[in-house]
Amino acid sequence: MPVGFSAGDPTDPAARVLGEFLSQELGQPIVITNKPGVGGLVAARDLMNNQPDGYTIYLALNGIMTVAAARYEKLDYDPPQDMAAV
Repeated sequence: MPVGFSAGDPTDPAARVLGEFLSQELGQPIVITNKPGVGGLVAARDLMNNQPDGYTIYLALNGIMTVAAARYEKLDYDPPQDMAAV
């Protein structure tokens, strides 16, 4: 599970709790990968550059889905088109 913020950031504990829950529910390990930078855009770009595998869940804040699209003229992805909220 890519997380767009560094370990120890307030988003990190939420990701770890969610990862533990999903691991128990799915019966398989969930790996948390912190990829900080540009308010989560580094992780989002990395996610969009990988082939979909059906196993990756990206933990993002609202800014990645809404604010970034308005703030940056060109993103490597189109949030509503390329990502689905779960």
